[in-house]
Amino acid sequence: MFTTVHNIPTVRATLVLVLLATVLIFLWKTYCRFIQLGNRIPGIGVWNLTTGLLNQMPKNGPHVGLLGFLMNFVNGYHGAPCRIWVLSELCVILTKPKDIEVVLGNVKIFKKSDHYAMMKRLMGQGLFTADDFGVWRRHRKIITPTLHFNILKDFVPIFFKQATKLANKIKDKDQVNIFLAVGLCTLESICNTAMGINIFAQDSEDSAFLKDFYSVLKIWHTRMTSPWFMLDLLFNLSRLKSIHDKAAERMKCFTNEILQLKKEKIGANKSELAVNNEPRSTAFLDLMIKKGKEVMSDGELKDEIITLILAGQETTATVNSFALIMLAYHQNIQQKVQEELDSIFECRENECPTFEDLQKMNYLEMVIKETLRLYPALPLIGRTLDEDLEVNNIIIPAGSSVGIFLYGTHRDPDLYPSPNDFNPDNFLPERQSKRSNYSFVPFGAGIRNCIGQKYAMIQMKTILSTIVRRYRVSPGNGCPSLDNLQVMITSSLKPRHPINLSFTPRR
Repeated sequence: MFTTVHNIPTVRATLVLVLLATVLIFLWKTYCRFIQLGNRIPGIGVWNLTTGLLNQMPKNGPHVGLLGFLMNFVNGYHGAPCRIWVLSELCVILTKPKDIEVVLGNVKIFKKSDHYAMMKRLMGQGLFTADDFGVWRRHRKIITPTLHFNILKDFVPIFFKQATKLANKIKDKDQVNIFLAVGLCTLESICNTAMGINIFAQDSEDSAFLKDFYSVLKIWHTRMTSPWFMLDLLFNLSRLKSIHDKAAERMKCFTNEILQLKKEKIGANKSELAVNNEPRSTAFLDLMIKKGKEVMSDGELKDEIITLILAGQETTATVNSFALIMLAYHQNIQQKVQEELDSIFECRENECPTFEDLQKMNYLEMVIKETLRLYPALPLIGRTLDEDLEVNNIIIPAGSSVGIFLYGTHRDPDLYPSPNDFNPDNFLPERQSKRSNYSFVPFGAGIRNCIGQKYAMIQMKTILSTIVRRYRVSPGNGCPSLDNLQVMITSSLKPRHPINLSFTPRR
């Protein structure tokens, strides 16, 4: 009737087995529920995906690769929530504004989806990739004042200087690879404003930092366009991991060297001098160092600097390039932009724009927004659910990924008449007022919206206005017609083939 000393091990083993069985039953029931809820959402099953995905990646048409697959997929369900099983991972794709609002407008949905993990190797706990809410909230609160309008105003001469350098470089060229040229310009602008240094990217492409920067982006591109490399196991076995990690480590070392040099200068009361001895007091790095080490550690600061450079350069370079491409294809719209700029600058032909000048560029801003609509730099953003979520009468189970397919939203005929046409009038105030705030979200929305969107708009206005004031832009030799322009998802949205533009001096 009583348990003897000799029976105690047996009882313990029995209890452990009972506990283990209980846990396994709970996990099995939870997983079965996950599968059942997932399968109630219309979409593609594991078998359909694994046997047919490669055949469903379009190689022709305006949208190729993963982008084309997603466009065809969501259009097949008329914009309703639809799911994709990737092995045991459930991903639900949303495109309708009311569905997007449920996700991005929910402060509890904070974590980004797993495909951002590859960027975390370099960006760490920076704002873009942070998965710790406490760290993210503290960093966001600290960084927000460094992007105040009063500080952004001081960046305009920096943007203008780099835009002028770009304008001078293209002066004697018959045609220009626009993504490469603009990419170097925006990278140099961001390094100036983020770190207060000049890396001379537009003067020489032999910069070690520049080579490492593009090496990392190229590998991210490879992983995004080769789904098997999204699996860490396969990526870690490839030579790409070694190339990526070495380039990332050199970028971190370079950033650390600049950080230590800045700290020495500021400590010696020389905070107004950048590394290249140019006046600078509002660079992000300078401002953060002055706040003191108790605000951010050196490691945290390096993560945020690299995040600003990588995220900022990719997005603004993409939009600036596509904007110039659209102006080249649409000469009537380019003419309106030039007329607006002529009325603002009058006799101040090559002068740096003031902040007030930028505020008057209403039509150019509409052009930029229409470019962002048709060609959002990040066409897909992802979130991970920690709790069940009801969207459009469908329960998406906890543990799922939700993909906000902005590219599809921005080309929805229910939101934009003739959605594939480039028409800046889509952003006339009276038209914008009739649409949901979630019908146009190129910078995201809600708690994790882009902190640098005001910075981006000022930079884009400065660079684009500087180029268009000097040149008439037109398609270069070999440039595809607008109907044959193909785009795809890489580390950001890009044309499938290089695009060359011609620049003819206006005067």
